[in-house]
Amino acid sequence: MQEHDASSRPEGDLRPEERRPASCRIAAVDIGSNSIRLVVAEAASARLYRLLTDEKAHIALAAGAARDGTLLPDAIEGAVTAITSMVSIAQGFGAEQIRLVATAAVRDAPNKQDFIHLVQARTGMHTEILSGDDEARLAHESVAHAFDLSAARAAVLDIGGGSTELALSAGGVVERLISIPIGAVRLTDRFGPADRTDPTGNQAMYNFVRRTLRARIEKPSVQPQVMFGTGGTFTTLAAIAMKRAEAESPTGPAESSGAPARVRGYEISRAEVKHILQWLRSMDVEQRRSVPGLSADRAGIIVAGITLVEGVMRRLGVNNLRIHDRGVRDGILLEMLRDRFATQMTTSGFPDRQRGVIEFGRRCNFEESHSKHVAELALSMYDQLAAIESSESGSLPFWASDESREILHAASLLRDVGYFINYTGHHKHSYHLIVHSELPGFSPRELELIGTVARYHRKARPKKKHAHYRNLDSDDKPIVRRLAAILRIADGLDRTHTQLVESINLTRSAHRYTLTARSPRDISADILGGQRKADVFEREFEMPMEIIASGHAAP
Repeated sequence: MQEHDASSRPEGDLRPEERRPASCRIAAVDIGSNSIRLVVAEAASARLYRLLTDEKAHIALAAGAARDGTLLPDAIEGAVTAITSMVSIAQGFGAEQIRLVATAAVRDAPNKQDFIHLVQARTGMHTEILSGDDEARLAHESVAHAFDLSAARAAVLDIGGGSTELALSAGGVVERLISIPIGAVRLTDRFGPADRTDPTGNQAMYNFVRRTLRARIEKPSVQPQVMFGTGGTFTTLAAIAMKRAEAESPTGPAESSGAPARVRGYEISRAEVKHILQWLRSMDVEQRRSVPGLSADRAGIIVAGITLVEGVMRRLGVNNLRIHDRGVRDGILLEMLRDRFATQMTTSGFPDRQRGVIEFGRRCNFEESHSKHVAELALSMYDQLAAIESSESGSLPFWASDESREILHAASLLRDVGYFINYTGHHKHSYHLIVHSELPGFSPRELELIGTVARYHRKARPKKKHAHYRNLDSDDKPIVRRLAAILRIADGLDRTHTQLVESINLTRSAHRYTLTARSPRDISADILGGQRKADVFEREFEMPMEIIASGHAAP
């Protein structure tokens, strides 16, 4: 029998694993505060794409806006005209999907709906407004795609015209997303170009940035090892630094091999950032236009941008900056490709969702056997408690549902993932890791509930002064309290991380709940762990809890 190479057989005869996925073309229009950009890409996988065009229109929506952020009519008209042209170009390239995304200038504008409606009327397309967290997440996704973050504690900073976004991660897993409502254009509008002609405005900008960053960015419990920068401020900073290094080199300027290839991964120390900032402050705007590496349209806003760079590095205690020549737009394309090529997964199937939970736990190096054991104990207690309460009323209690049970399960499995960041306050780190995890199949509300239940598995009980609890829907708060009460006891019952408690039995008398933990071994330490964490349960269910051991014969 003659053998045929897969490449010589008709496409319809190929086995599924041999078939090449059809390529697709996608496009994104990024409506920023300082410019509007179009990117069109072609790809045959979720990981790699070929850029077909990258076009830019210098429309500064944020510049000159009213004090309350209202977009001016001329700026709106110019932006909509540019967007309409870019949509037409994307269609000409045959893009099967086009996303229009707007950032801070539109997001914060009181008249943003006027802008959105005009874009819809001209293009027939809806404009998606990204939140600050969305921008930070997309920038981090772009960096994680280009660099290996698996062994790093990293900060990813994206500076736009209207806002600055920061993502903090460990091992590539996002722990915090922070949006700061100041950007290079807005700072320049407020304080001027910060040049040598206005030393007072220069110092005022510096002080304002310092105060704002101190208020917005908590000192991290573990200092990032490196900061990655995305956006025009960073690529310009790298270009200036490279030109200065070439000029100071004893061999003279090197031949350029193309800015993007050199800019990506270029490293700059905080000391050099500060030195360049002071150098640019010593010039007026016209002098800056002749600085090698600095484009004329950034001469007025570059000092504001670099002031933010230096301020965040100082606030985080980071001394090493690496430049990434892509960012939010790249993150949007990667997100579109992931959705386009991803294997279809049902969002309603319990096993699929829980598989994603386990996979995320493994990414965070969780203690799998201990976490699964605590989850089993928590679900057993949940089921027995719901049965006890429903036997009297004839219906399930308000806090018991399929959704609540799955939230408890996920929170039980992930409650300790915060160890990935730091032991101290790990319950708080767990909250942030979970809510930013994008677990497949879970809605943002469900992630918030999972994270909040996990956060309260130890230490303080839910309190109004805690922002994440205070911001929950009023109907969700009592559910969170009861699920956390159950989880705390289950966590305590494996205090020794030895999985010695084989089963539990919950009963209720007229005056108390009694939980009997069965084991053929001595589990006195685990019993003590459960009893010490029963306070929230007793408060929520308004009855004392007694935990006893059964099955172990005393020596």
